[in-house]
Formats: sequence, structure tokens, C-alpha cells
Amino acid sequence: MNNFLRRFLLNHEGKIKYFLISLGLLSIFSGFFIEFSWLKEIRDAYANDCSRCRILDISLTIFTVIGIAVIMFAIRYLKKLLHAEDRFDTIIELTILFILALLLISSQIRYFDNDEYEHLHNAWLMIEGTFPLISSTSFHTPLIQWFIIPFMKITGESTIIIQTMRVMMFLVSTASLWLIYKITEELFQSRTTALLAVLLSVSNLVWIMVTPEIRPDNVMIFFTLLSFWVLILYYKNPKAGYLVIFGLLALLAVLGKQNAIVFYFALGLVFTYEVLLKNKALAIKTVIVGIVVLIIILQVDALRMFFEVNIRKHIIPNDIKFFPTADLRKVWKFSPALFFLFFFQLMYPMKLGKGYEIFKKYLISVSLTSLIFLFLMNRPYLQEFLTMAIFMSILGANVLADMKRKLNWKLGYFVIGVIILSALIYIPRTSFRHTLTDDLRTTKAILEMSDRDDLVFDSYGKPIFRHHPMEPDYLVYTRFFIEDKSKYKKFYAVKKSDVKFLIKDHYYPDYPLEMRNWFEENFVQTKENPNIFIRIDRKE
Repeated sequence: MNNFLRRFLLNHEGKIKYFLISLGLLSIFSGFFIEFSWLKEIRDAYANDCSRCRILDISLTIFTVIGIAVIMFAIRYLKKLLHAEDRFDTIIELTILFILALLLISSQIRYFDNDEYEHLHNAWLMIEGTFPLISSTSFHTPLIQWFIIPFMKITGESTIIIQTMRVMMFLVSTASLWLIYKITEELFQSRTTALLAVLLSVSNLVWIMVTPEIRPDNVMIFFTLLSFWVLILYYKNPKAGYLVIFGLLALLAVLGKQNAIVFYFALGLVFTYEVLLKNKALAIKTVIVGIVVLIIILQVDALRMFFEVNIRKHIIPNDIKFFPTADLRKVWKFSPALFFLFFFQLMYPMKLGKGYEIFKKYLISVSLTSLIFLFLMNRPYLQEFLTMAIFMSILGANVLADMKRKLNWKLGYFVIGVIILSALIYIPRTSFRHTLTDDLRTTKAILEMSDRDDLVFDSYGKPIFRHHPMEPDYLVYTRFFIEDKSKYKKFYAVKKSDVKFLIKDHYYPDYPLEMRNWFEENFVQTKENPNIFIRIDRKE
């Protein structure tokens, strides 16, 4: 039966190819038809009942992505599978692309984290000229905002910026995957190992949860990986120009997010150790020069204050510090293979390409340093795991590739299946269970009913262009007083301000009773949106 089916497919390969392309085009057309036809009126009729309108809201994204995926399969992979060309590598590559298709859909329909609204709001403040590029009150370096600004200038004050930046983050993350592939292929001289590194990266919980979101971590990771690739090129062909480019990319990585310093500290440990073995005097001079440069940098008031705030916020233990154990258990439960392969790799012979032996130390140093730093941080949220997970994946891929070479790889297909199964289940579950539909409608509604100078109080950040200006904690103060209500002093500033609108979200029940009472007495629900309340004395 299998031989008959194979012969049938080979004999009709051309027809099947064009049938799949036609099917893909039909899927794309169906998405645009549902989005822009009379069905849109049905969706709008159920604006406040997202259980009925959800599939209509996300139809354009789903049908378009499916259509593109089917066309890509027909053009690039059908022939390879039918003719058994590098079948294992082709299946791994197809699996990666399938997961990426799910992540692209997820990026357009999944709920929004309040951090994403924060970065969008900061970019808008920069456009308005009211938010400093780097200040003592900023908890992140500004590259993500600089990246958003050109797109926001094009979209204007519209929710289109949300989905636009989600697409851009997906593209940045995909570029990072390409760098993971190139780095692994160059170091291990193996396409299979490179594909497995990408598979382990893209199918782990950290990547699934963090990379579709508008986060500085995604920008930081791209530039750290790009600088690591340039470092490889330097060892391959030692030219001073590569070191200059490495330094510039390192600066961009730190501007993406200050946590990149941990990555370069890990590289510096290995570099200093190697220099120390060869030339102690040079190593001592290098350390002295580094200290002097740091002292000179800290003479700039804005930079010194920025470092002080970040050290105090991220490193020095305070009353809202927690450890990464809970999230580590999540990652372990979701993908135990990542940890098994990584710790096994520490004792496993690593066969790197000629001239790249030192990179075993670099890979292990980055992974372990990133892991240790999680326990030093005050609040290690899941996004802080990204660097560790990527370099663990690169190391783990070497073990899997060696298993393929030495064992019966029918078992290998089973191992790969186990690794990706949780990803194929988890992505749709996180995306479809809680979509951005309701938040998007609330954001659109507040833009339509408010004027440019109106203030909106919302702890989650939905009023991107109207948010109540409570620096420096304008988006995170809610969490502070939820954990210790006695420390929340911002309520009085809210009462005195000219706040016109209130958006009730899942944080609202945790507000101090005094604050909730004041809101209940002074705000009434709007007809346009049940989540939005307007101040009685400002109601027109």
C-alpha cells in the first residue's frame, strides 16, 4: 500500500504541487473575505460578546498564515519529501516552520502583557517629547522604544501599532533563530545539529511565551547572538575590524536591555582566563583598563543614576524579591529534555570545528552564568530565562545529533516527537484561551471617546496614548501596593489629578478599599464599553 501511494504521489507530483498552491491562495482569499465582507458587520454586532466574534476577529491571521505555509510546503518541501532528500533534516525543518506558523498566529491573537503596553506608551511619550531617552526613572534601556517610534509615526494614535509591532517582534525573533542556526552550524560543522538547536529553542516554554511579545529581550537577544557570530568570525579570521563591530553590537545589545551585560560578563570571564593562562601581565592590564573605563563612564550623571537605579531594582535584595524556582519548575515540566541534554552535555565530548575549541568554554560560561544570575536578580520573570534557554539548546543539540549518528534513528523520531508535542499543544492553548480581542476593543473605545489631553487611569496599560502620567511607576505601581498596600501612596495623586476615565481590569479588586470606594462614588459606567468608566463631574 505504501509503495502504491508513493508511486501515485510521484506520478502526480506536479498536479499535487499546483493543487496545494491553489489551496493556499484560496485560504488567503478566504481570510480577506471574512475580514472585509458583510461578515464583519456580524462581528461588530457582537462587540461585547467575544465568545461569538472571536473566530471572525482572528480569521484573517489564521487563514493567511495557513495559506502561506501550504504554498511554502508545495514549493520547497514536497519534492524533498517525495524523493527522500535529507528526509530527517527536512522533517525537522518542516516542524520548525510549523511551530513558527503557530507562533505567528499567536503573535496576532494572544493576550497582551502589561509590559508590552508599557513599551508602546514609552515610545509615544518619546514622540511627544515628554520622556527622557535615558533617565534615573527608566528601568529599561531605550532601544525598543526607538525601534517602535518610526512605526508609531506611520500608524499614528491607533491600535494598528499593537499588531504591527507584534509582527516586527516575530521577524526579529525569526532572525535570532537564523543566527542560532548559523552559530551552531559553524561551531559544530553540522546542518543537523544546527536544525536541532533551532528546534530545541523554538519549542521550549521560554521562547513560546516571550518571543511573540513586544519586549526588549527580543531585541537584546538578536544583537547578542549577532555579536557572538562576529566573535566566531574573528576567531576564524583575526582582524581588528571584527572586534570593533563586536563592540558596537554589544553596545546595541545593552541598549536593547541592560541584562545583556550578563552575557558579555560571561564571555569576559573566559576571555580573561585564557589571556591569564597565556600572558598574566596582559590580563592584569586588560582588567585595569576595564575598571578605568567603567569609572570614566560613571562620571556621567545620567549614566551613573541609571546604573544605580538598575542595580537597586534588579540586584540588591529588597522586600519584593523572589527566586526563579517556580518558573524553573515550569520550564522543567514543559521541556525536561532541555535540562537533561544540557547537563549531559557538560560531561559529553563536544566536537567543535577546528580552531573553535575555546567556544566550548564560551557556550558553557554563558549558560551557567545566565542560570546563576537568575538567583541574584530580585524579580527573575520568565523573559530573563531567554539567554540561558538558547545556549542550553545549542549545547543540547550536539547530544541529539550524536545520538542520530550512533543509534537507530527510528527512536530519534520518537525523541523529537516528545520534545515538540508540548509546544504543539501549548501554543494554541495559550493563544485561543485568552485572546487580545477584548483588550483591543477597550483600547479602541478609549481612543474614540477620549480627547488628546484626557487622562485615563488603568493599571494594565490599555490607554497607550492617554495613560495617567505617574512617573516613575506609571505602569508597575499596582503590583507594589498589591504586595504591600501600606506602601501605596499614589492614590492621593490620582484623586488630585484631573483623571477623566477609569478602566477596570483584573487588578481592580486588589486596589485598596479606600481607592475603590472613591472610584465607585465618582465614576459611572459608559454605554460604549462596559470596562470603561467616566468621572461624573467630567461627563458631558
